[in-house]
Amino acid sequence: MSNTYFYVDPAAGVGGNGTEEHPFSTVEQARDAVRALPDALRQSDICIYLRGGRYVLSQTIAFDNRDSGSESHPVVWRAYPGEKVIFDGGVCFGAERMTKLSDPDIAKRLVDPDAANHVYVLDLSGLPISYGTYGNRGFRRPYVPAPNELFINGMPQTIARYPKKEDGMLALTDVVDKGSVPRTGDFSLRPMVIRYNDPRLERWVGAEQACLSGFFGSSYADDNIEIAHIDPKEHTITTTLPHLYGACTEPFACWCIVNLLEELNAPGEYFIDCKAQKVYFIPPKSFDMQHATFQVSSLSEVMFAFENCSYLHLIGCTFENSRSSAIYIENGRGVKIHGCTMHNLGTLAVQFGKGASAMPEGRHTYHGQRDKGIPAPHPISREMGAWHEYLYEFAAWDNEAGFDHMISDCDIYDTATGGVLLSGGNRKRLIPGNNTVHNCHFTRTNRLEYSCKGAVNMMGCGNRITHCEMHDLEGYAIYFYGNDHYIAYNRIHHVLKELSDAGAIYSGRDMSQCGNVIEKNFIYHIRNPKKDALGVCGVYLDDYMIYNRIYGNYFYDIVSDGSFFFSTIYYTCGGLSSIANNILIDCIPGLDPNVHGNAYYCMHSDKDVVPRVSTKDENDMRGVDVTSPIYRKRYPYLYETYVHNYHPGNCYYNNQVYYHNYSFFRDAEHMDFRFKPGAFMYNMPHEDFLVNDPVMGIHGRMVDMVSDLEFEKIGMLPHTEDPVTM
Repeated sequence: MSNTYFYVDPAAGVGGNGTEEHPFSTVEQARDAVRALPDALRQSDICIYLRGGRYVLSQTIAFDNRDSGSESHPVVWRAYPGEKVIFDGGVCFGAERMTKLSDPDIAKRLVDPDAANHVYVLDLSGLPISYGTYGNRGFRRPYVPAPNELFINGMPQTIARYPKKEDGMLALTDVVDKGSVPRTGDFSLRPMVIRYNDPRLERWVGAEQACLSGFFGSSYADDNIEIAHIDPKEHTITTTLPHLYGACTEPFACWCIVNLLEELNAPGEYFIDCKAQKVYFIPPKSFDMQHATFQVSSLSEVMFAFENCSYLHLIGCTFENSRSSAIYIENGRGVKIHGCTMHNLGTLAVQFGKGASAMPEGRHTYHGQRDKGIPAPHPISREMGAWHEYLYEFAAWDNEAGFDHMISDCDIYDTATGGVLLSGGNRKRLIPGNNTVHNCHFTRTNRLEYSCKGAVNMMGCGNRITHCEMHDLEGYAIYFYGNDHYIAYNRIHHVLKELSDAGAIYSGRDMSQCGNVIEKNFIYHIRNPKKDALGVCGVYLDDYMIYNRIYGNYFYDIVSDGSFFFSTIYYTCGGLSSIANNILIDCIPGLDPNVHGNAYYCMHSDKDVVPRVSTKDENDMRGVDVTSPIYRKRYPYLYETYVHNYHPGNCYYNNQVYYHNYSFFRDAEHMDFRFKPGAFMYNMPHEDFLVNDPVMGIHGRMVDMVSDLEFEKIGMLPHTEDPVTM
């Protein structure tokens, strides 16, 4: 049976029939043509070639079960060989809309008197732009679409602020009113008030769109809050909403003011006046005015949605210039996004499964607590919203992400609130989702928000992150919840650039989240950004996280250096996880097992833990039942701990710590930490103690040290033309 081919060209005229000579002009036309194919043709290969060009989107392109292929014959959407396909969620134009600043009233508003000589204006009037505000965003607040952003020659520009990012933030030293504290159940929405005794504040009074940004109550909780009022006489700034923890003057507390025209004075900065429909900007260095390409983001919904769609491949496309995300996948099986570039996006790149409705008025919840009369969030499609808050309250939530989906060989960078939400599987029944992020490159994925916005956030059961590189992130590399996930062969470095009390790989807060494997990753070059705050670490299993496996990882140059020195691998609540055959090089401190805490006590007395381990109702998503036959069979040791207070002891063994001793490694100067043939490690005697490691099924015996940890296999693999089979 012959194969079927369709062609799409954004430059084509109307009336095309989808042939190479007369292509369709829109993706939707090709999609509908595939839907119209008779069943007989669906038993052969179907390929839609997308010709090069810019496909401007004003709404979501949706795919459903009618667009599915089969496991043996997936429907393939592919960029035409050698051509660049761009899906653009905004407007794109050249220097014809650019003029030099000539408005004296605007010039007078600038704090820096010389800045007006360098400011240019982009006139957006008449362009099809949906305008959005900077708004309230940050730790434990809902995901929201980004404001309209400016990109020049494909590079994100910086929203005007003071101080500049390279200069750090201002110390928060004078709190007039810390505001209400939702963390302790005060939902009165009393805003915080801070004082800044500097004449500069008087120039900010007219900045109607400005926000206060910073770390107000915790070194891991960044927040951005709209400003309600600036009082030049009292030198105070009042926000519209409180911060979750309230404002404080601890040494880590700091702030800056963002999104105001008045502080526009540096190359690469801009401010968008939505009412006037103008962009004020200072060109970046080495700016070629005549050949510049300007983009302003507009689309506030996902670009492509795959809902109940199976066995569809999307290969080789670029997604950019949107206020929201690129790809949404819900239910279905075997959707593969391969070899794509996703950048300059306002939230994530890819979202697997549903998010949750946002709280009204930008309100917080905490541990399921809400103000009287405020309903609980509910699952919603195509948005992240209050994803984190909903998952925190309903820890066994199955967000309907589908099965066997994969993101592979993709470049994901310059996003605003993380890279990918990877989910799938069912925690109640321990059914694996088998969804995968493989061989992808992530960098600069925290343009607007840091905490809990990892390059990959993961939930559910039985999903995988393999052979990725993640670097230059303000926040986490991987932030995960759930069971039986596999995190392996990834290179992670230069992360946690703005957070303390944090780990490059982080999880916590649920004692039923067992069976996760973190192995053969290389994590390096991480330093605490706030020496007056708690430290940082490579892997952080936070409160109530037990019975997982951390095996055969390399850690290099991870320095906690804070008021509390975290171990490179750090956990709480008595340990119980299997931590073996890890190599630590120049890490301070190295390994410092924390065996404090009692898992049995926590599971039976802590109000946050109890429902997560003892919820027997199949329809109650607050938690799972660790005594159920499914959990008892998969994690017998968890059952014994819950019922009989079983504690196997500290499961640390065969780990090695090196400090400024590189003689055993092949080329430490260039970070080749393979062991030399015949190195000391290979000849070390068995450690003289008996190991109890229930996660690995080891009970009271000595364990040989592993000699080959496959260091050379860690990191990204060569890209392939088509998706691989996992």
